[in-house]
Amino acid sequence: ELALVLLFFGSIIAMHINYTIAVNKKGQLDRVVYSIVSVISERRQLFANELNICGENGRHCEAQVNNAFYMAKGMLKRTLPDFDA
Repeated sequence: ELALVLLFFGSIIAMHINYTIAVNKKGQLDRVVYSIVSVISERRQLFANELNICGENGRHCEAQVNNAFYMAKGMLKRTLPDFDA
């Protein structure tokens, strides 16, 4: 009986640890997303408050997307030690 009770409590503790790790990762990802959105929003202010920061006909869109991608990738590498892209 003691073994079953210990097994039950051990599984409850393992599930709780797993949940805590998942919530921690989600929080880190939320912070990275918020930072990227803030950077893009501030850049929009630098582009004469235009809604389209890609320029006319979307000329600079690829560069803007790549720049945001590399910023997010760098932030994730610094935030999550096991991140690989």
